[in-house]
Amino acid sequence: MKIKKLTALILSFTLVLLLLFACTPSEDALLEPEDATYDIEYITPAPHVHDENCDHSTDIDFEAAITAFAPDTVMIKADNFEITWAEMYIFLFGNFSNVAHQFGTDLVWLNDPDDGPVIANDILEYSADEAISFFLLEYGAKQLGLTINDDDLAGYNDDIQNFIDMYESQEEFETVMRDNGGFYNLDLFRRLFLVSVLIDELYDSQTLNASDERAAEYAEENDYLMAMHILRLRDDDSDIPLNEIKEIQSELSAHLDSEDLVEIFADLMNEQSEDPGKLTFPGGYIFVFNDMVREFSEATVALEFGQVSDIVETNYGYHIILRLPIDYDVVPIGAANQGIHRTVRQLAAFEDFDVLTQGWYDSLNYEFTPEFKSINLAEIFKVH
Repeated sequence: MKIKKLTALILSFTLVLLLLFACTPSEDALLEPEDATYDIEYITPAPHVHDENCDHSTDIDFEAAITAFAPDTVMIKADNFEITWAEMYIFLFGNFSNVAHQFGTDLVWLNDPDDGPVIANDILEYSADEAISFFLLEYGAKQLGLTINDDDLAGYNDDIQNFIDMYESQEEFETVMRDNGGFYNLDLFRRLFLVSVLIDELYDSQTLNASDERAAEYAEENDYLMAMHILRLRDDDSDIPLNEIKEIQSELSAHLDSEDLVEIFADLMNEQSEDPGKLTFPGGYIFVFNDMVREFSEATVALEFGQVSDIVETNYGYHIILRLPIDYDVVPIGAANQGIHRTVRQLAAFEDFDVLTQGWYDSLNYEFTPEFKSINLAEIFKVH
């Protein structure tokens, strides 16, 4: 397993722990791991209340499931931490609940491949990977000397008291957590909440920033280019767009040696360019060769920094391009198109973080105890 596949999932844990309990999990909590064996969306452990608003079966005996082992039974032993049944159960609960919610309990435990997918082992394996990664990141955060600040602790205490007040007693709140979130008791809820806060601190300290030198190295490794352009869209029935871009080129020609060329070009781009992307990327595009049409990329590569192209014709229309040095605090267009709104600087930091955490995982020695190997999810999550 590559730990970086789970980082986005683990990041959501803080929010999940504090969700108001509701029948249907928030869509924001849904995450699909790239390395899942089956085409199933998994979620982090999420509260799941069965009440009069629910429109699906409530026939799982979760109380029997959580007591299948003593809560402090060690399931996984690693060099620097152990994972108990009470902790392991939360991950199992979340993944099982989501699969059962989507596919029904009749489908979940099929053991004959001819009858349908066999997913019990996948739920168990995936939940174990989640748990190991979660507590490994806690260990890594502590190794880096990170701690939870007083404001986070105070906020946690306020949130918990609000929940207790909502349910009128700590006992009732713990019952709701146990039945609908898989948390054995309030102490475990507190434990995992504080781990998640520490992991958030780890992410913030490691992924929000990289030095100019590291960002430059990352940009070079990934062959990034950066450019502004002015576009007049093609009109096959008219020479007007070509004539207009020639007029813009003529206006620019008087400023090619100006120290203010970038500002002048940006003003003309805002006034004259018909590319709607200028609103999202007002400082220009960061891209790799294949992100743009071939003619555009070839023209950009041929320019020096601060140099303006001749008119470049593409299927879209007519362009004038100004090549720029890479701005490390701009989101590359390829990343944005994938929904990854991280700047070059942040992408470099994330890459370093992946290397760091993968190194932790690769050097981790862990073993599954006999108790873990005896887990039978079909037996634990009995259907009435």
